[in-house]
Order: sequence, then C-alpha cells, then structure tokens
Amino acid sequence: DHFLGTKPPGVISFYIVLQRLSNVINPVSTYAERFSRLIVFLSYVMPLITYLTLIPLFVLSKKFFEGGDVWLPLIFYLVFPNTLLQMLELDISLFALLFVIALLFTHKGIETQGFWWAFAAGAIAYICVFFSFSLLMVIPLSLAWIGVEYIFQWHDTSFWHKLKIIGGYVLGLLGLGVLFFAVLQYNPVLRYQNALTMHKEMKLLASGFEQLIDAWILNGIEFTMWAGFPVVVLLVMRTIMSGVAIYQKRTDAIDRLFAAFLPTFVALNVFGQTRSEVGRLWAFFMPLVSIFIAPEALRLFKRKKVAVFFLLGLQLITTFLIFKFQNALTDI
Repeated sequence: DHFLGTKPPGVISFYIVLQRLSNVINPVSTYAERFSRLIVFLSYVMPLITYLTLIPLFVLSKKFFEGGDVWLPLIFYLVFPNTLLQMLELDISLFALLFVIALLFTHKGIETQGFWWAFAAGAIAYICVFFSFSLLMVIPLSLAWIGVEYIFQWHDTSFWHKLKIIGGYVLGLLGLGVLFFAVLQYNPVLRYQNALTMHKEMKLLASGFEQLIDAWILNGIEFTMWAGFPVVVLLVMRTIMSGVAIYQKRTDAIDRLFAAFLPTFVALNVFGQTRSEVGRLWAFFMPLVSIFIAPEALRLFKRKKVAVFFLLGLQLITTFLIFKFQNALTDI
C-alpha cells in the first residue's frame, strides 16, 4: 500500500485499535458494514482527540502565562483554520496531542533538571516517531530547547550536570528504540529510508536549488493560509521581539522556547522533503504557535478582550473563506 508505505507502524496500529473498539461498541458482520461503522466512529472520536490536546496545552501554557492569560493559547488553537477544518486528520488530532505531551515532559526535565523526567521525554519522543515521521522534529526541537536553557539559564552549571539532562533524554530515546527492536523487530531507520524513497516517487520530488525554492514558496503560502495570515503576522512580531530580547540578554521562557523553535522550523522547511500539504503535515506545530502568538495578540490593543476578539474574528473569517472557496479552482 503506497499510503502505509510512507508511514511508521503506529498509524495502522491506531486505526486497528479504533476498528476493534468500534466493533465492541456496535458489532456488525459484513466488511461494508464494518467500514461504514468505522467511518462514523472516527467522525466522533477524532474531534474528541483533537480537543484532548487542550489538556496538556493548558498545563504547558501555565509554564509561560499567569492568571487568565493561560487560557489564550487554548482559545487561539481552537480557531486555527486547520484545527477547525481538518480535525479528522491524524496530523491535527493524534499527532498534535503527542507533540504537546512530548514538549510537556521536556519542559518538566528542564524545570526539575531531573534525569528521569528527561529520560521519559526521550521515550515519549520515540513514541511520537513510531506514529509519524513528521514528529521527528520533536527530537531536535527538544534538544535545542534544553541547549538554549543551558546557554541562558544554566551557563554556570557543571559539565556533568548538563550531561545528565541531555544524556537522560538520549538514553530514553535510544532505550525505547532498543526495546521496540527487541520485542517487535522494528527498525525505524530502515522504515524511514523506505518511506522516504516511496514518498519521493509518489510526490515526484526532484533535487536541485530551483525545486527547493519552489517548495519553500509553495509551503510558505500554504502554511500562511491554513494557520491564518493574522497568525503569521504575529509570528513575525514574535521573531522580532525574541530576537531583541536575545540580543539584549533579557529573555523570558517564551523567548527561549522560540529560539529553539525557529531554527527547527527553518530546518524542516529546508530538509523536510515536503512540497505542499503542509497545512496538514505541519499542523502538529499549531499548539506551540498558539503559545507564541498570545503575547503578541495582546499588544494589538490596550484592552485584552478587544485584542482577543479581534484575532478570533479574523481567524473565523479566514476559516470561512477557506471552507467556502477552497475548491474554487477545481469548479472552473
């Protein structure tokens, strides 16, 4: 199967579990009936999983905001066009949930500077990759986040102290990989190589600088559309504010996380072997984006409520226009 050939085994495993669960709830006999029942079951379960992302996002948000502001990332996440229109996709539901959980454990390792929290974060990162190769980005992002915290917060700590956190993360990642290989005979490197080969054949991806530039332009336009143009403007503002803070050496927690996110996101654009569909494929980043844009949204107006409702209105208008006209060219 061409689709499953580009995916790690977690995808089909997830669908098998849901199929069997739906069979327990509503047993049917024929293949056609099972297929129809699974489609109906997914139409209820996938949005629920999407909204479950709000729980770890709320916990992570409390690390960066105080008071009522902790709710802002959750509110903004719910009005991203890809969240509203593509929540039946695994990228929006399951992958975003796993991504936030992985970052939450990474932050716990950073906050406590504990080996076992870092070990757990690495193990969860491996689980992420077991479900999606797109989630490979959680590994460099987490390691970059730990590195940035060392540079700005723990620069006076000993080498062995730094090694404890990074080593814990790497050991958790590799340890679960060895366990999966021993028990399931699963080799993620071989699977990824085969998936990448099949992906290039399906997408007709060609090498060369010109093709890379075309992919950057297309991916940038599509990401802007599905994230929402106002959101991208706020991300540019976040880039400027974090850049100034880093230059002046007065960073806060969001600045340091953004300093890890930005090069990771750029690297994904350069080396990600993706042309189009990034509104779906990169949707797991959106909970993190909601954290980044929240402070910038509040800068738009003196009153917080006005700023929030202004952004919500723009995002809902964007979502409606995408929903209404996304097939306009195919109808001509």
